[in-house]
Amino acid sequence: MFVEAGDPANPAIVFLHGWPTSSHLWRTFVPMAAPWMRAIVPELPDPCDLEGSAASVRDLLERLGVERYAVVGHAEGAAIAQMLAVRGGVEAMVLFDAVAFDARPPSELDAEATLRAGVRGPERLAADAIAAHLMAARPRERIVRGSPPAAAELERLEIPALIVWGEDDAFLPAELAERLGDALPMSTIALLPGCGHLVTEEAPETVVPLVFQYLRSRYLHTPHAHEEGPVTVQIGRHPPEESFRW
Repeated sequence: MFVEAGDPANPAIVFLHGWPTSSHLWRTFVPMAAPWMRAIVPELPDPCDLEGSAASVRDLLERLGVERYAVVGHAEGAAIAQMLAVRGGVEAMVLFDAVAFDARPPSELDAEATLRAGVRGPERLAADAIAAHLMAARPRERIVRGSPPAAAELERLEIPALIVWGEDDAFLPAELAERLGDALPMSTIALLPGCGHLVTEEAPETVVPLVFQYLRSRYLHTPHAHEEGPVTVQIGRHPPEESFRW
């Protein structure tokens, strides 16, 4: 199962969720991407199975005729993104609070408890978002199978990579962002203070334009044009009233 939006003739972008989230994680990103890119959002049955999920994404892209693309991933989805990049075809990469190297999130919490612990405060994760994530079929436990690429493999990647991390991630410490940044030769790191593991839920008004502007410059290679004078960027943590639905 997957969702697709945007013109198939445009450059492709693939969004990959981790556990215990779902494709609903990208509901505010797809409307940003669709006017410019061909957005492809798989629903991964078991993102903790890194090898199996990477293979299923490759198969999906082959069926869709996609050979070159950008990839955006969170947690296990970000580990899968790294695996796809090492395999080839990825032209730009965005990693949110990534499973990487030998780091593994704790597995003792159930899915709902993990979602609630992924944010700094309960008001930052709406009840309907929790319900949407839990509706998708998920394994009961967070047991990561397979390994993300080693540092030596990442060091050979000559693609732009944006690494975004919540400074207060309770599952994967922010120091891991620095390790990834050291390994990826064309990387940029953005640490978000006051945010936890689910930065896409806590700070969509910050991370969505951040990702778009990064991909516009480093993937689409389009100039940034605006009227003369200062440009104001509003920083906030409340999701927009309208979001992409599927």
